[in-house]
Amino acid sequence: VRSLYAGEVAFVDAHLGRLVRGLHEAGLYDRALVVLTSDHGEELWDHGGFEHGHSVFEELLRVPLIVKLPGSGPRGRVGARVSLEDVAPPVLDVAGVGFEPESLTGRSLRPLWTGGSEGPERPYVAGHTLYFEPQTAVLFDGLKWVERPWSGAHAAFDLRADPGER
Repeated sequence: VRSLYAGEVAFVDAHLGRLVRGLHEAGLYDRALVVLTSDHGEELWDHGGFEHGHSVFEELLRVPLIVKLPGSGPRGRVGARVSLEDVAPPVLDVAGVGFEPESLTGRSLRPLWTGGSEGPERPYVAGHTLYFEPQTAVLFDGLKWVERPWSGAHAAFDLRADPGER
């Protein structure tokens, strides 16, 4: 299963390479906004399970968000935690599409692109598991609280000291 997953990653990587080459060949790369992300990660027996949709462990929540801005080159890695709901506002902003900021729950990521501060940290809520007992996680300041409402089970993690959630 791990090899099949690695094959899927290699497949996507090859096709992303084709996309980037195509943008270069068409003379569009420098003007392009490219955003790459995922709605979930995969658990490969990290916590005894596999696939996704049944837990809120970090291997399922922490997915890449890669942004290539028009007219910019590589800027490096930013370690800030952002939410998928934070993707739409900056895409609309960069594309010049007007929108009412209060109509979206996400925040602009522009400060992260310009090397500024993202502002005060905010709590993140993750949930909507698909299988088995529902789970909800609240993350703030490197801490994580996980709750399972049916059984009343819960867990707390300090992700700085225990990034593997053991």
